[in-house]
Amino acid sequence: MTIWNFMEHLNEKNYDFSEKLFTEKIQVFYSKTVPVAFSRLDDLKGKKVGVIRGWSYGGDFDNARKAGAVIAEDGDSDEGNVRKLDAGHLDVVIAVAECGAAIMAKDKNIGVVVTPLTQNATYIAFSKTANMKALLQQFDQALKDMQKTGELKAAVSAGISK
Repeated sequence: MTIWNFMEHLNEKNYDFSEKLFTEKIQVFYSKTVPVAFSRLDDLKGKKVGVIRGWSYGGDFDNARKAGAVIAEDGDSDEGNVRKLDAGHLDVVIAVAECGAAIMAKDKNIGVVVTPLTQNATYIAFSKTANMKALLQQFDQALKDMQKTGELKAAVSAGISK
């Protein structure tokens, strides 16, 4: 099973996808003692940006990183990156909105730029060779049921607040 960024890797010939789980919003977080102006990727050029090792933050960001336009520093977690930000070792941290909001609730020195870096529709994907269509249909129905009852929102909130 893979959590899949559909926009980055659209390949319906090789994968079966669930219904859309959610839209992941990636935001830029900064230290309130050193605010940043951000409205587009170019605003991050030359900045030290905290990211989680192994994650993609969208094709544009990944390409800017490869080209050396953005100085991405890999960390093990958003919390660790925020500690580096608080210590002045990073200029900004990029994180999923909900995770960043949970960190901001604990660390009042962290601010967030309203304009997201990117937004991605997110799905679960299985290789077609795994023959998981029936499971995906069951998953999709359970997801719809949880959305109707509010259980999904509660589960996401509980998972993020840990």
